Amino acid sequence: MSAEANQQFLMGMKNIQDEIIKQVRATGAQVSAESFRWNMGQKLVPPPEAVTVEVKLLGRTFNAVFPREFVDDSCGRIERHEVTSMVDLIVSDLTKP
Repeated sequence: MSAEANQQFLMGMKNIQDEIIKQVRATGAQVSAESFRWNMGQKLVPPPEAVTVEVKLLGRTFNAVFPREFVDDSCGRIERHEVTSMVDLIVSDLTKP
């Protein structure tokens, strides 16, 4: 696995996390990177075939699994429908009244 492929994967994770944070904050709720746990605390390099993200907010927890391909595709910006749909679902679930 090349360093470039590892960096692409990590950047995709960061972009997904940043988008969740941006959307949650737009609802008025406070969230930060400390609300996230990726891959259940296991190694992320080399990138796994799928990665789990756990997001905690306001006493709620949401777990989502992203295939590596989806994370890699998010390294520049989030464009995949599957990723945007999952981000929307996470935000909706964590911020619902």
